[in-house]
Amino acid sequence: MRLFFILSILLNGLFLHAQNFSGTIKSDFDESIPFANVLIKNAETPDLIAQFTTSKQDGSFAIQLKADFENILMEVTKYGFENKTFHFKRSALKENQVLDIRMEESFVALEEVSILQAPKIEVKEDTVNYRASAFLDGSERKVEDLLRKLPGVEVDDQGKIKYKGKNVEKVLLEGDDLFDSNYTLGTKNMNVDIVDQVQAIENFTENALLRGIQDSDKVALNLKLKKNVIDVSGNAAFGYGIENRHQTDLNALAITRSLKNFSNLTYNNLGENNSPYDFFSFQASLEDQKYAGMKAPKLIHERIFSSGLESHRANINDNWFSSFSNIYKFSKRMSARVNLTYYQDELRFFGSDQSNFTFEDATNLMTSQQENVVKKPELYDGNVKLTWHSSKSSLMELTSKWNVENIRTRADLFTNDENDLLTSLQSESFFTYQELLFTQKLNEKNALQIKGVFSRNDLPQTFHLTPGLDFETGQILDNSQNRQSSDFSRNYWELNSTLLGAKNKNKFQVSAALKYAQNQLVSQLFQNGKSLNANYSNDLTFNLLESNLEGFYHLKFGKLSAKPTLVVKNYAWKREDFSHNDHANGNRFVLSPSLNLSYKLSDVTRLFSSYAYDETPLSENNLYSGFVLSSNRSLSKKRFSDDFHQRHQFTLGFGIHDMYNQFNLTAALNYTEQKNNLFAQTHVAQNLTTTEYFFLPEGNQSYGGSFGVEKYIPWLQTTFKLNGNYSRSDYKNIVNNSGVRNNQSDIYLLNLYGKTALSSPINFQNELKLMHMNAKSENVKGTLQNTQIVNAFKILVKPNRYWFGSVALDYFQPSTQNPNEHYFVDVMIRYFTPNQIWGFSLTGKNLTNNKFFEEVYVSDHAHSSSLQSLNRAYVLASLSFSF
Repeated sequence: MRLFFILSILLNGLFLHAQNFSGTIKSDFDESIPFANVLIKNAETPDLIAQFTTSKQDGSFAIQLKADFENILMEVTKYGFENKTFHFKRSALKENQVLDIRMEESFVALEEVSILQAPKIEVKEDTVNYRASAFLDGSERKVEDLLRKLPGVEVDDQGKIKYKGKNVEKVLLEGDDLFDSNYTLGTKNMNVDIVDQVQAIENFTENALLRGIQDSDKVALNLKLKKNVIDVSGNAAFGYGIENRHQTDLNALAITRSLKNFSNLTYNNLGENNSPYDFFSFQASLEDQKYAGMKAPKLIHERIFSSGLESHRANINDNWFSSFSNIYKFSKRMSARVNLTYYQDELRFFGSDQSNFTFEDATNLMTSQQENVVKKPELYDGNVKLTWHSSKSSLMELTSKWNVENIRTRADLFTNDENDLLTSLQSESFFTYQELLFTQKLNEKNALQIKGVFSRNDLPQTFHLTPGLDFETGQILDNSQNRQSSDFSRNYWELNSTLLGAKNKNKFQVSAALKYAQNQLVSQLFQNGKSLNANYSNDLTFNLLESNLEGFYHLKFGKLSAKPTLVVKNYAWKREDFSHNDHANGNRFVLSPSLNLSYKLSDVTRLFSSYAYDETPLSENNLYSGFVLSSNRSLSKKRFSDDFHQRHQFTLGFGIHDMYNQFNLTAALNYTEQKNNLFAQTHVAQNLTTTEYFFLPEGNQSYGGSFGVEKYIPWLQTTFKLNGNYSRSDYKNIVNNSGVRNNQSDIYLLNLYGKTALSSPINFQNELKLMHMNAKSENVKGTLQNTQIVNAFKILVKPNRYWFGSVALDYFQPSTQNPNEHYFVDVMIRYFTPNQIWGFSLTGKNLTNNKFFEEVYVSDHAHSSSLQSLNRAYVLASLSFSF
């Protein structure tokens, strides 16, 4: 008996020492709680702690019981959470006791509370700081989504940004120009959750040596990142949906003292375009605009898919896009920027067009066309910029750009309810640009810049039409084929020197430039493999030498600012048309003055006006005098003239930009008069439209007005935007052997936008767009007109910081004169884990499954309607991971 008693005590002691507590500690939101205190006490002496441990980073804990008291008290404490207490009988415990503990956040009522928080908007001289978190509602994925919500900032469908009505030149990353002019590489692809502030910088000067010297009215945005964004971070997202829909989005951001890099790879067949390039509607990118004067024109028209809806609804694509943007700082004086992009797509389009023409002789003509188009664009682009501060007062910049583009387009057509046609177009482009820019700061008030530029663009195109056309009768010929070839090349040289200076608040600039452009065009139209006569060929060169001297002085008299500018130009040209034995040369001296005035009524209010006059020779795409077949039914040529185009332009406006009160107002009137123009003489037949452009010493006029109001109303917690625009154009043309006709076109636009920012989980957003067009011509009875209505309504739901959802209802009526309504329903649900690493989303687009939509267009002699294919309904599930 004694032996049994001793053994029982020993075994019980071993059992006591082997007992353990383990488990996890989490919040009510399933978020792990690290460093929580786990206290073991004797219930009879609760003020004394017998054992102690803390939870790990993932919220887990483990403790082995060593005390021998029977009544055990366990307390779990953590600052910011309510204490948790547990009572146990030691004899009832298991050998390994597992506890999963949930803690509730604690709330303390204070008599007086002072909350210090950075303001939503902060103004410092020429810089406005927007605190990003104050404008986020959970719907945003990319930086572009945030920019759309900032007061004073506008972002169009192509991603181009305006601030206070001015085009944004650059989007910087922590002060560095990582993306050059193609800033949409960053704004369309960079995740919004890494941005802490957006800075809008007016009077932006990119070159640090010219700050305080250069007279700049440019605008830039600077993205300030959160402090924890260091080394390497990024995001990976993958989506798959019904109808075989796919989406992949990979991006990475690397930041060190000597390096900044943003790289991305995207793929989708959802209709989305994350690149700066637009092969759907061929809207010019920022880079296209930058190099527009150095590129050769396309004489054969690319197939353009215009859409009154958001482009992703009609853009049926299969797109790969990748970019690499890198700045490496070798030392304090030398750095290199490299931008590489690749784009590949397969665009599909099915649609039909019907046009009703009305002519002065009271005759009418109706044409129709159905088309099934496949377009395959591919693009490679590389840009390298080397920057070297040879001294504290000098800077050398070398830029080298290379671009290769290849577009293959094939279309099956059924025209006028009787003709089956097949077309194919091959367009290739090679473009290179080289620039050397040297800046020498002479003193604190003056600087000198010298720039040299060379560029070359080769643009061969080949177009096939089967069966072909008889161009004399305009009839389609069975068992025939047309082939149109065009090879346009352009070389460009420029040498420029500029002296910049500042005196008190006034600034001046004087520059002298020499520009030389060589243009060469060879084109030929073939019928069944045989070239047609000289009327259908071009073999010409056009060389243009421009020398100019330009100067301005920006004067400031208190609240008044005046900037008179004078450009003195001399043009010398030589045109040799070998196909038509037409040779011409000459020169012309031109004076081009302009004046900009601005008067500050207050710190936030100003009046402004401007006037400019200029004379320019005909552009390169107006040189050819032999016919070119530019589409399956378009044949055109242009009669060369060496008369210069003249242009007068006036603007008068008023603006209020009160950022503290989130109120912006802009109103402007404008008038433009153009003389010595090319006018169109058009002949419309059933299967062929022939256009011949000719010169007249006549003028066109256009005028209009615009206004924009943006205001945040605190008591409604709502932002309203109202924009309106009216434009009228008076112009001349000839249609189907009429005389010279006077025409008028009027366009009215109205846009009303509202978005709530309520503290409740539900918010609302609505945008209404109205557009009305009138077109009429003298000697033709009646006016062609159309009114279009678009309304986009959205409900935003955010129950907490982990969940977000939205429901969108879009209404589209292309013509109130011929009602044909379209409704679109989109839904989205998104969830992020508490650590914000994992994200899950479910997206449904076009759930009403609209397959086509109709648009209506009017001109001075035609009323047209088009039916276009749409992206079908789909549901997409996505998984994202942030690192």
